[in-house]
Amino acid sequence: MKYIYMEIRQREARESLSFNNRVMYLEDVKNILLTDSQNKGIELTYTHFMNHPVLLHKHEKFTAYLHYLIMFSTPKNVHSLLLEHDSLYGPYATQMLINYPFVCSISKNIITPLMCAALWSNDPQMVRVLSYWGADFSQMDVNGKYPEEKYASHYVNHLNHLLAPNHFIIGLRTSRDFVDILREIRILCGMVEKPIGWTHPRMGYRPRSSLGTSVLSSSPPQSNSSTWSRRGSSLTNTIPEESSTHQANEHT
Repeated sequence: MKYIYMEIRQREARESLSFNNRVMYLEDVKNILLTDSQNKGIELTYTHFMNHPVLLHKHEKFTAYLHYLIMFSTPKNVHSLLLEHDSLYGPYATQMLINYPFVCSISKNIITPLMCAALWSNDPQMVRVLSYWGADFSQMDVNGKYPEEKYASHYVNHLNHLLAPNHFIIGLRTSRDFVDILREIRILCGMVEKPIGWTHPRMGYRPRSSLGTSVLSSSPPQSNSSTWSRRGSSLTNTIPEESSTHQANEHT
């Protein structure tokens, strides 16, 4: 009991150092988390997640790394990871991964990859990639909220046990940062009318053939305006390159 009390006090002390009562921009919060990780000597690479002692099972490793890429990297890199996961474990396991309800130890709420994108990305292409791989847009959190309804809240570092250990909760979100991605979610859900020129990202999995084999398209969903151009973000450039089993230098 004493240990639990001390842990709570330490957490409160750490959170008091954060800007919890002010509205903060998404890129500023990401920079804070990356800087804190770097200061703690944490190298956020593919190897870091795949060999982390806290992550005991392959599913946990891929889940954590997928969330990390959604938060800090590009849609192209997320697509590459999911393509590799499919080649290693097949479509059923990949669809389980893309809809797995990760439980946040801080908020005690669930966060699927789609919810993670709605909370930590401002790129509509990220949602299109997750849709392409079979993300379930009907999943709700423990409070009955859909992904597009969660932006009016604090930034919660649900990967606190893996990165930025000094930051649990950082400031309030501003809806201005999430207008584009929330709009894309609503379009994909059929909540708003499709704009002129908008195309559906399709699905990575096609119906099974009579032989029982699935056909997977390896091409990522195309953007309306460009074909997978990298964002000119310094955050993406700070992620070290790391080779993995099937997609060398593709993920990070």
